[in-house]
Amino acid sequence: VGSPSAIPTLVLHGDSDRTIPIEETRSYFNKANDTEFITVPNADHGFVAKGEQLGSLNSTKLRKSVVATIVEYITSNHGKND
Repeated sequence: VGSPSAIPTLVLHGDSDRTIPIEETRSYFNKANDTEFITVPNADHGFVAKGEQLGSLNSTKLRKSVVATIVEYITSNHGKND
């Protein structure tokens, strides 16, 4: 992976991700400018609720929350020149 971009970036990472350690992602993106890093509580890789299966009620709620966070980021002033 190349170096982090100066383009406004939203990074969401589950705190229960067993595929990619959160520390690794945070370390990589701490080097980037204009990056917002959000930890998603109780989320595994792919934003599946910890201990749940894809499609479970908890995982569906979690994913809806993640989508709402992304929409908020996009519709806010992030990356817009004044």
